[in-house]
Amino acid sequence: MYDGSISHIIEAIDNAGVIAQEEMVKKVYKITQEISVYSGERFVKVSPIERYSGKNHLQLDVEVDFKNPGIPSGRLNLCLDRDVYERRIMDNLIRARTFCLEEEFNDIEKQEPGTKGRARKYMVIVDRHGNPAVGQKGGFSFVEEPVYHKTVDLIGDLSLLQLPLIAHVQAYMPGHELNLALARVIYEETQKDNGKAQLISLVQ
Repeated sequence: MYDGSISHIIEAIDNAGVIAQEEMVKKVYKITQEISVYSGERFVKVSPIERYSGKNHLQLDVEVDFKNPGIPSGRLNLCLDRDVYERRIMDNLIRARTFCLEEEFNDIEKQEPGTKGRARKYMVIVDRHGNPAVGQKGGFSFVEEPVYHKTVDLIGDLSLLQLPLIAHVQAYMPGHELNLALARVIYEETQKDNGKAQLISLVQ
């Protein structure tokens, strides 16, 4: 039973190794106008990157505030191509675990009885008052863990576009439903003449 972090995925990639590729034409999605998806005060949106350098293909600005004393608020700004090479940022992205409120987890247990007990051991679960849920040994490993995990979720959901994205991504309280809705709209825009997102080729 994994803990909802990406540590096992990174380990598998490291074990597989990396092979340098020859120069090639790389296809990417480039955002040309703002695209946004809202759900109440929550939102995810993408806008064009100013002065694209070829190395800052995805800039992220992610903020979380669950208004729960047991889930730390936080904001994370990073440029995916540049900042992931900073060891602290990469380590935090890798080890940030999934988390939820106890009532949400109770619903999961009802739908998937096989998760009972095991998931409580690995996930971070708190009640509406911020207290650790029954069966929890401790809370978050580091204060920024919630915003790092939500950032990992956002990166993963946008990767379903299957091509790199040249964009500035801003998100307040993102979640899978919002993230995937944004990915759908981005793809739909690439299918339009003069859409807000375009499929372009870059020589590498």
